[in-house]
Amino acid sequence: MNLKPLLNRVVVGNIKSASLKVNDLDYNEAVCGKVLAVGPGMYIDRLFTTPIVKVDDLVIFDSLAGLDFEFDKQKVKVIEDTEILLVVDDG
Repeated sequence: MNLKPLLNRVVVGNIKSASLKVNDLDYNEAVCGKVLAVGPGMYIDRLFTTPIVKVDDLVIFDSLAGLDFEFDKQKVKVIEDTEILLVVDDG
């Protein structure tokens, strides 16, 4: 069974806590995870927009974002692409 998110939703797994420093303030409410599935996108003001993340991207987002659930004995989270703060580029 596969997860197929709708609209601009993104399924994230392998979630771990992350620590960010913004303007000399520690931001400990962030988490990072690996993108497992990406929705097709949605219409905004008559323009079809697609999420800019892709499967296997490492992303950082607020710990309160989205909906938590368990799938195949793994904790996953469904968030909107607009709730993603950063994409970690390992290159």
